[in-house]
Amino acid sequence: MNGARQTRKTYIINKFADENFKHKIYINLFDLSGRQFMECYEKATQWVPGSKRPEFPLHKAFCLYEPSFQDCEDTVIIIDEIQESSEIYNRIREFTRTFAARFIITGSYLGRALEPEFKFASGDITKVRIYTLSFEEFLEALDQKLYQAWLRLPLPEADVSVFTNIF
Repeated sequence: MNGARQTRKTYIINKFADENFKHKIYINLFDLSGRQFMECYEKATQWVPGSKRPEFPLHKAFCLYEPSFQDCEDTVIIIDEIQESSEIYNRIREFTRTFAARFIITGSYLGRALEPEFKFASGDITKVRIYTLSFEEFLEALDQKLYQAWLRLPLPEADVSVFTNIF
């Protein structure tokens, strides 16, 4: 999911997750939860040459981060501000193919994902874009009486677009 900053992406995602999943893990790669998860990720993926490679390092990373983690269809893992880690972004395909849990990946600056260190997980993601409200949509959501009054104003179409572009 992507969209401009402050369009309530995180609110909508958390509301959806709370209403549709029994277990939720939220990680924001831009803040403390992200730094803590990355520490767990580093520990889980650590490998010393000559020793056995870690099995299921991503599962282990989530178990280290959230000891009550359950890899089941009733679990959703939300990774916010994904553009902060090409390492995690590049593992989206692995998330979708090796976990029973569902993933929601979001960010405000996903244009960064076009940089060379980010690989595109074609076929493994569904994109949803969140847009800001038009002035008319804002009025409708804010107050039905105010919205009805707006609809009764004798404004030509051109004037309406001026108002919607200003706000």
